[in-house]
Amino acid sequence: MPIAFVAWPQAVTALHPLQGRALQGAQSPAKRQGLRHALAVCLLLSTAWGLVPKSALAQALPVVAQSALPTGAILQGIISYTAWPQRPQPLGLCISRSAPDAQDIARQVQALHDGRTLEISLIEANQPLPAYCHAVFLDGWNAESLRTVLRSLAHQAVLTLGRGPEFCSDGGMFCLDAVEGRTRFEVNLDAVARSGLRVHPQVLRLAKPTQRKV
Repeated sequence: MPIAFVAWPQAVTALHPLQGRALQGAQSPAKRQGLRHALAVCLLLSTAWGLVPKSALAQALPVVAQSALPTGAILQGIISYTAWPQRPQPLGLCISRSAPDAQDIARQVQALHDGRTLEISLIEANQPLPAYCHAVFLDGWNAESLRTVLRSLAHQAVLTLGRGPEFCSDGGMFCLDAVEGRTRFEVNLDAVARSGLRVHPQVLRLAKPTQRKV
């Protein structure tokens, strides 16, 4: 199934220079899109299993996709495709109370289908993160507090999600943004690798088919 997806050429080259040349040599838009999708899956698999050096990941731009799903459904899907080094039970999802749509997000998140119990909590912005947060949606924080909490979580198995490209630039793992009625989300491969979490490539299934200019 075609997916609205971009695996940036720098990231592809970081994985393997021959793959980068293959992408650049693909002439038709359909072939380039297919190659991007396949190579992005390779990047996510390699990140999950530690096959890509961190030095290469640091030079790679984030993996990008778009989805028509609501924010809560995207968060639930990302959590479903994420494995923790030690399986938390229950798994705590914390949502910033300061997010404009915090209540809607909490209602949109449904039960997981793999036997894990998901407990949702609303937390205050700009405050120390509670220990029961295994995944956290950080929205409405001031810039300095956000950078501080992301630095403190850099090597911890806590899934960090937020809004805007600067969230990934500051060290967040998944950054969401509204673009033309859809939700664009990026995966910061470097941040995922540092955390010890494993994100399955099927997370890209959250994206829906769409027409993209190549």
